[in-house]
Amino acid sequence: MNAATIELWRVDIADHRPLSIEYLSDDELVRANKFVFAVDQNRFVKTRTALRQILASYLLKPANSLVFQYNEHGRPEVAGCHFNLSHAGDWVLIAVSRQVEVGVDLSLVEQAVDWRPMAARSFSVLEQTALAALPAAEQEPMFYRIWSQKEAYTKAIGEGYRYGFARFSVVVGSGSLDMGLVADEKNPRHLGNWQFANIDLGQALVAIIAYHHSRPLILNLQDF
Repeated sequence: MNAATIELWRVDIADHRPLSIEYLSDDELVRANKFVFAVDQNRFVKTRTALRQILASYLLKPANSLVFQYNEHGRPEVAGCHFNLSHAGDWVLIAVSRQVEVGVDLSLVEQAVDWRPMAARSFSVLEQTALAALPAAEQEPMFYRIWSQKEAYTKAIGEGYRYGFARFSVVVGSGSLDMGLVADEKNPRHLGNWQFANIDLGQALVAIIAYHHSRPLILNLQDF
């Protein structure tokens, strides 16, 4: 992988591959055993196993030897490369880069979710106004598109929702290229230095990547 490429890995955690707890660290095993339901435990183990195997392939180390550090917001990090992951339903998306900070978000579009209170609470005034101006049929899919941009950006920064979703604005546009950062009151210098892209995964999934660079990089999507 060269500096101009970001690798994206799509992982199906509903497959029938056996669990491989031998890859996990002691603290990961403790976390796995805290899950009440077996389905949640299986998802955690499969996600961590896939993450370790993918990162090990770049770092040329055994998967069970990787040591994760956690920042003050709980984001895992490993020396030698940048990565981020997101999961929705039975899918996980993992982004890996040698040089740039990356964040990904994977959202499952669920018709039963009442998204309006979430938009009122978490979106900026600019975003809420633009969203409300859309035809009614376009508002729900656009909500997920805005939300995933905001998630990907704040995860790339390393803070997540604590950054303050209403304190910055992203593009509200229907085209696949209509996305990006348009305002950030906490870090206005970020404008023009972050790239956003849609990842077409189908399956009623919205997938967005955000990364710190002044120009678009090559995105290479593959299955684990």
